Amino acid sequence: SMAGGVFVNINSMLKERQVRHILSDSGAVALITSYPRLRGLAGAFDGLPALRAIYASGSPLPLPEDASRPPT
Repeated sequence: SMAGGVFVNINSMLKERQVRHILSDSGAVALITSYPRLRGLAGAFDGLPALRAIYASGSPLPLPEDASRPPT
């Protein structure tokens, strides 16, 4: 792509551990998901230094500013 990125589709039926493996193995720098799915993946982001941004659609309320960044 012109942005220099690659889209990696992650099956919505995968468990947290499987999603974490895909994110880690691919070196993902951003994740685009739905708010309900994001809530179910809370532990999938620990120890992923390449992951710098998480975007969630369908949030019933605006996410806090720090929710757009994975925990450190």
